[in-house]
Amino acid sequence: MSKRFCIFQPSLFKYHPEESGSSTAIIEYDDKGNVAHCVIIDTGSADCDALKAYQSIIKSGEVDAVVFSHPHEDHMGDTARYTKAFKVKSFYLPSKEPFLYHSSLKGRANYIDKIRKQCITECGEENVHYITEGDSFKVGNIKCDVIFRSNYKKLKEVDSHHYVNNTSLGTLFTLTDIHGRTWTYYRGGDNAKEAN
Repeated sequence: MSKRFCIFQPSLFKYHPEESGSSTAIIEYDDKGNVAHCVIIDTGSADCDALKAYQSIIKSGEVDAVVFSHPHEDHMGDTARYTKAFKVKSFYLPSKEPFLYHSSLKGRANYIDKIRKQCITECGEENVHYITEGDSFKVGNIKCDVIFRSNYKKLKEVDSHHYVNNTSLGTLFTLTDIHGRTWTYYRGGDNAKEAN
């Protein structure tokens, strides 16, 4: 394995091109330049065009893992199209603790359940996982560590969309290249300032 990587973040929103943070792919290439492993972080919203961009480079149609940072429609809303376009081997969803703790967020817990059912249909229950702070997994030479989640019990509502900005998982991806150098990529979804 050549340990060559690409972090690919297409511009997603037709109407808001400045917002490009709702989907990212981390791709590991083999010695021939083919996609060996791929992790997609968030699928974006139903009106985004990231899927087309990913399809143009992931020719095999296989994605090792989709990781979701938090249950907002602009981060998980396009899941159904991804499961039709790709054979996804594993899904990682945020645990529901914050959404069950705050009564006004129970709808978000229900949204996670809805997405989870779609994911189970795609790749089986044994390949759909809840993740939270302290969890980790590895795909090829791509290591994922969930390093941060705000103390949601202490934070208050900021606005109707970003309840305390605390629901995102701060996830660190570690890549070791062909020369033995270690690279890291942090993905925080909509995390608050204290996460970053």
